[in-house]
Amino acid sequence: MPEHFSSLAPTLGNRCYGKGQIAMGINDRPMDMNSINEVVYTGKYEIWRVISQDGTYPFHVHGGSYRILKQMGETPPDYVSGWKDMIYAAPGSVSELLVKFDQKAVSKSPYMYYCHILKHEDCGVMGQFTVEDNATPYSAPVAV
Repeated sequence: MPEHFSSLAPTLGNRCYGKGQIAMGINDRPMDMNSINEVVYTGKYEIWRVISQDGTYPFHVHGGSYRILKQMGETPPDYVSGWKDMIYAAPGSVSELLVKFDQKAVSKSPYMYYCHILKHEDCGVMGQFTVEDNATPYSAPVAV
């Protein structure tokens, strides 16, 4: 570490852990770079449910776009009807996304889904998924 940064080292870092606490996460799991959380089919539609348990999250998905079927439990207004790559997840809300991924993603370079708040990303509110021809059909509940 360069000398001019060494004095900052004690104040830098992830402040996500407290005494007796775990990191933030998705589906009660903090991000693990060595773990694939989901496997989805190439070119097949799926419904993903985004459930915000305790906070506000701008939820983002790599690798494709989706249509919002329900946002905060309601049919979204017409101006929200286009293809999206991020949804606002309000506290205590359930949203449903119609997703489809046309490009494969293998385990060496998976796609990610995560909260777009940098502090939350740093704290583990992220997951990884692959897109394969022979995946198991799945409608993913995603709790952030």
